[in-house]
Amino acid sequence: MSRGGTASNLRVRLVGNSSASGTVTITLMDGSTATGLTVSISANSSAAIFQDTTHTVNFSDGAELSWRIQLPTTTGTWDTTFIQWISREIG
Repeated sequence: MSRGGTASNLRVRLVGNSSASGTVTITLMDGSTATGLTVSISANSSAAIFQDTTHTVNFSDGAELSWRIQLPTTTGTWDTTFIQWISREIG
């Protein structure tokens, strides 16, 4: 049974250093709509955890949640190991 809820505290871990140029943006999608829960990682970033602790997204029963990962169209290497998020049920 699916239930509505909230998503918050997006954390993305970058392992190693990015040698690419441009920016990688990771966004929680609700269907085809981008939500406010997003993290951007700039080129030449060092290994770290990047966070969005500001935004909270409400979603309804049956929501089709997914991640959109936008990579720059440049050369180089990006090494991201996982996406972590915390959700809470409403009810």
